[in-house]
Amino acid sequence: MDSQELRKTLASFPTGVCVVTFTPADQPKFGITINSFSSLSMEPPLILWSLQKSSETLAVVRASNDFVVNFLCNHQQDIATQYAKKGDHVLAEDHFIENAEGLAIIRNSLSHLVCRQYREHDAGDHIIFIGEVREVATDDSMRPLIFHNSEFHEMP
Repeated sequence: MDSQELRKTLASFPTGVCVVTFTPADQPKFGITINSFSSLSMEPPLILWSLQKSSETLAVVRASNDFVVNFLCNHQQDIATQYAKKGDHVLAEDHFIENAEGLAIIRNSLSHLVCRQYREHDAGDHIIFIGEVREVATDDSMRPLIFHNSEFHEMP
C-alpha cells in the first residue's frame, strides 16, 4: 500500500471541519482542529473523533473530562487554520464564549456538542476518543466549512 496514494484517496472525501475545545484545570483553554469526526450512537448519544498519538496535546486531552466539538461555518477558515498549527492551541479570548459550566464554545460556530469523555481506543497511529453528548446547539442560518482535497471550501 502506497501511503501517499492512500492519503490522496482519503482526501477526496469531503468532511466538515471542527475545533474541539478543552478547559483543563489550571491551564488556559485550548482547541484542536480536526476533521476526523463522526456520530456513533443515538442511545446513548455518542460521537467520536481521533488524535495522532504524537500530538503534543494528547496528555491534556486525556486529562480533560469534558470537551466541546464545534462545527465551523464557512467564514471561520482562519480559526480552523490557527488551531491546526502545532504548538498554537491556546484559545484567543475573542474566539470563544463560556457555557454555564465554564467550557469554551467557539463564537459564531455552526453547531456545538458539549461532551463528557466516555472511552478511548488505541487505533494505529491515532487514539479514538468517544464522547457522550450532553448538550447541543445549532444555527441553521449558517453554512459549514468543508475540507476536500487538502483545501478548505465553502458550501454554496
